[in-house]
Amino acid sequence: MENASVIFSVIFGITCALSAFLGLYTINLNPKSTSNRLFFVLSVSLGLWAFGFMLAVSALNLPSCLFWRRFSAIGWGTFFSIMLHSILTFTGKAASKNWWFYLLLYSPSIVSILGFTYFPGLNPEQYNMVKTSLGWINISSNDAWDWFFNIYYFTYSAIGLYQLWQWGKKSKTKKERKQAYYISFSFLITLLSGSIIDIFSNSLFSVRIPQMAPLLMLLPFVVVFYEIKKYGLLNPNHIDNDPVLLNHQIRSTMINYLSNAFIAAGILNILAMEFFYDKPALSSILLLSSILLFIGLVFQAIQRLNISENTRNILFALIMSLLVPLLTLKFIEYGSATIWAFPFILLIISLIFGSRIVQLALIISIFLTQALVWMIKPHVSLIIDGSDYITRIGLFCIGIWFAFFVRKVFLSKLKENQDQLSSQNLITEISTDFISVNDNNFDEKTYNAINKSGTFYNADRVYIYLFNSDKEILVLRHHWLNKNVIPTAACNGMIFCSKCTHLKNKITSNNIFQSAYVDDLPVNEYDELKLVALPEIKSVIILPITNKGECVGLLGIEHYQKNNVWRETQVNMFKILSNIFADAIAKVKQEREINFMAYYDSLTKLPNRLLFKDRVNQSINLAKQTEKMIAVIFIDLDSFKNVNDTLGHDRGDELLIKVSEILLKSVRNSDTVARFGGDEFLIMLNNIDSKDEIIKIIEKITGIFNNSFSLSDQEFYITSSIGIAVYPFDGDNADKLVKNADIAMYKAKENGKNQYLLCSAEMKDEILFRMKLINNLYWALERNEFILHYQPQVCIRSGKITGVEALIRWQHPEMGTISPGLFIPLAEHTKLINPIGEWVLKTACTQCKAWQKSGFEEIRISVNISIHQFMDPNLVSIVSKILKNTELDPKYLELEITESAAFSNSENIISVLNNLKELGITISIDDFGTEYSSLSRLNILPVDRLKIDMQFIKNINRSDKDKAIAKGIIGLAQNLGLKLIVEGVEDESQLEFLSQNGCYEVQGFYFYRPAAAEDIEKILISNA
Repeated sequence: MENASVIFSVIFGITCALSAFLGLYTINLNPKSTSNRLFFVLSVSLGLWAFGFMLAVSALNLPSCLFWRRFSAIGWGTFFSIMLHSILTFTGKAASKNWWFYLLLYSPSIVSILGFTYFPGLNPEQYNMVKTSLGWINISSNDAWDWFFNIYYFTYSAIGLYQLWQWGKKSKTKKERKQAYYISFSFLITLLSGSIIDIFSNSLFSVRIPQMAPLLMLLPFVVVFYEIKKYGLLNPNHIDNDPVLLNHQIRSTMINYLSNAFIAAGILNILAMEFFYDKPALSSILLLSSILLFIGLVFQAIQRLNISENTRNILFALIMSLLVPLLTLKFIEYGSATIWAFPFILLIISLIFGSRIVQLALIISIFLTQALVWMIKPHVSLIIDGSDYITRIGLFCIGIWFAFFVRKVFLSKLKENQDQLSSQNLITEISTDFISVNDNNFDEKTYNAINKSGTFYNADRVYIYLFNSDKEILVLRHHWLNKNVIPTAACNGMIFCSKCTHLKNKITSNNIFQSAYVDDLPVNEYDELKLVALPEIKSVIILPITNKGECVGLLGIEHYQKNNVWRETQVNMFKILSNIFADAIAKVKQEREINFMAYYDSLTKLPNRLLFKDRVNQSINLAKQTEKMIAVIFIDLDSFKNVNDTLGHDRGDELLIKVSEILLKSVRNSDTVARFGGDEFLIMLNNIDSKDEIIKIIEKITGIFNNSFSLSDQEFYITSSIGIAVYPFDGDNADKLVKNADIAMYKAKENGKNQYLLCSAEMKDEILFRMKLINNLYWALERNEFILHYQPQVCIRSGKITGVEALIRWQHPEMGTISPGLFIPLAEHTKLINPIGEWVLKTACTQCKAWQKSGFEEIRISVNISIHQFMDPNLVSIVSKILKNTELDPKYLELEITESAAFSNSENIISVLNNLKELGITISIDDFGTEYSSLSRLNILPVDRLKIDMQFIKNINRSDKDKAIAKGIIGLAQNLGLKLIVEGVEDESQLEFLSQNGCYEVQGFYFYRPAAAEDIEKILISNA
């Protein structure tokens, strides 16, 4: 059974090697982390524990056994203090900076070292070692020292377990809870099994087996290693651990493996030399093992030196080239029969460095070393025993380990290159497809793109959320699900950003949100993610969809079957895909904006006239089949200009928006409300059975204007004039219906506003006649169709003609004479009044000068001036030029303006009148008394004469009120020193009244009717 002790030594040696590997692996992950450093120290402690047991259990004699047993106490004596310190630090409980805290924490370990290591005087009965068939075994004496250690061991273990349990209980993430429970459970099993085997079995029972505590302690270490690989425990960069590139990361990993391999080789050397060779000197064994350990540390140091890459490669080349002769010459007595395979392992490793210097140096070293061995030991007789086989197996294991690693690296690189090429092809295909994207095919192309992307990347769900206008809501616009995924509520709907502020802030800041392990996330982030993702999610990456620096939405890719780690190349492809979607969204948005600008009103967001007419025509096509009626309603807001003038255009726009909103609520969903322009709206009522139905809706619409509108904290009432045209009676297309509704609306305005009218045949005939007049009016001057008639003005006392008034007539070749009352308003509406008025003035002045040359020197000419002519800034210069060209003395020209023009609030009127007055022209107010007059304004106007309208003397014999009014106007003029003339005198009694009241200048049919110039000349001759 002697070999049984060797087996236990091998087990403890493997435990030592594994603990060293785990410690070095952890410290390499994050050398600056306190938790990683403490775990490394804990691994060293376990390694010393196992190393001492390895040599003690199969020692040749008791002194040697006690030496290594005391050496192991350095490990197990400090292990539980370091363990508790690690747990407290890892769980965030060791925040104290007081020295006494750490002194108290490590005081049991100090006592244990003093009592169980190389100070036997303090504890004379340190160990009770018994030689058995399984090796040296310690039988506890259960004295005070043993009880002290047992209490120390149980107390610190219990505190550590409690802290781990509390950490898991209070953890904010699902992953941390799993980690805490796994570690706690593994420690509990280890402590229970270790207590049973090491304490109770040897102390209380007769079972004699070596203490297996170091081996059992590997269980929590293995659990920690598992959680490092799976969850990234003690490793902040675990997402990047996938070896896919021959970069610095891969080389660092290989250096770490190489360091661990040398440490393992050192332990193998001790095992092989101590137990299989003829017991060489311990110093020789430890020397080689120390050299191997030192080489491992040198590799770590070179990796961390702040030097250039080329210098680092040279140092690696130097170390590796020296390793070959060092190890080969160490075993030269055996002709390097076993160690000759080691250079091949180094050759495999050199591939990782990617440096020709390392490979060349290693090749030269291999050839020179083999040549040297050949010269020193040209002939060797060998006996192959168990030690050689163990060494060979160890070398093969190391070589296989590195071979698999290199294979993994290169296959991963090939796979990544293939995936990258396929990804580029996918992106090219998608981007090519999106070249022709528009509003009509955007949804289809987007779904195809996320379908292809999800399938290619083996995702379970791909989706696009878009923000609303104020970025307060995320709306799910597109999503694709793997056929194996069951849709849930999260696949459809909207998300209020107030419930996912962290995600919103991250995405709107143009940052990527990704988690290969969603259980890693804090609870608040995990809960937010559940609003977007499906419940089964394990991994997710969410990218912002950004256009011109503004985040418009997000692109998400999810996995439910596994924890997926996205490589940098994949993330870059996702970014490109996000940019493609962003460009497509911007293009579609721009197209929609163009369409909106083309078919909708920018202020009210209602359809414009173009879209309205298109809908009307479509409804007409449908009405032809259903034999239903369609009503087109034309609405114009009365006195809307007053709102703009008093409150400003912004409030006017606000009113238009409110009116549009109310109009929309007043009609059915199938109807259309549009803005025609300015303060005009159109409404189409379709599927109408009778005109009574139209009237009901119209009355509902007019009723909304009975209520006030609140603008700038002021209540405003506004009315509307409405015209209605009905298909098929008033037109068979949109243009005709809108035109006829417009006609009815204008007729409603003419009739006093604030009412509605249905279009009629009479209205249409009237409008057609007006349009015909307007069309002909544009050519009337050019065709010389205008003529002037003149009506004499007579002095009652002398009977002499003092002047004449020029009156325009239109002699149309087809329609005959057209009354001024009919065409003058049309001329003012079309702005033709200015050239017509200028022609009248020039013709009248020319005729007056001609009469004066004929001997009627005192004759005066009166010409009416329209208010629109006063708006012409060139009026004064035009009058001056005409007087100059006709050589008419200005005192013989009298310009008549209407009372409404004279008393308007425009200061420009007074300025123009003063300028005309300076020319020497006489100014009179026509139709005085028919409009509202301000006496204070009359006092400041440069007026010479008042012309009393005929309506005040027409019934003077039958109405005392008319007499009183006429007397009042005459008295007003006399008191103000103004001259008077009365028009419309037709009988003797009117003339007598005027004469009695001091009004001596008249105009009317009693004396003369308007006549042509040649007839007036005859009258002037006879009057003379």
